[in-house]
Amino acid sequence: MKDRQSAIQYAKALLKSDSEGNNLRQYQQELEDISGILNHTPGMLKLLDNPQIEHEKRADIIKGTFESSVSPTLLRLMLLLLEKRKLHFLPEITEEFHHMVAQRLGIVEVTVISPWPLSETLRADVKQELEKYSQHEIEIHEEVDPSLLGGISIIMASKMMDFSLQGRLNNLKQILLR
Repeated sequence: MKDRQSAIQYAKALLKSDSEGNNLRQYQQELEDISGILNHTPGMLKLLDNPQIEHEKRADIIKGTFESSVSPTLLRLMLLLLEKRKLHFLPEITEEFHHMVAQRLGIVEVTVISPWPLSETLRADVKQELEKYSQHEIEIHEEVDPSLLGGISIIMASKMMDFSLQGRLNNLKQILLR
């Protein structure tokens, strides 16, 4: 819980650093890129978190790796996280920042659960219909759940819309048991 609260605070600070809102998407992409690099090279995170290596050398590693590819704001955030020994919070900060940016830009995050990965066509159709329904831009997150058998379930703003075969069978069962 404390880690999440810290991640939220760092994400809020990053959000506030762009008062105009002009760089939010850029920061979001840079955070995702940095998190991806650190996730795919776990030895790098261990190295950066190693207290036996001087702080300046670890800071030089961050600068050498990221200075040419991220904004000065993100570089300062990484150096601050290094100094506070909280680089391991980066995935949580990235996730929290993503949600904050979506909220600030009026984007509704929707989870679509299906028994198989959605085709590009079906994904586009679902997105279009949900945007018509909500009157907002939609960002779809997909989950695969083979137990649905067919159809999809949609979670949007804490509301569940179940169009799955499993959901329909459960409804039929409830009706028959009455």
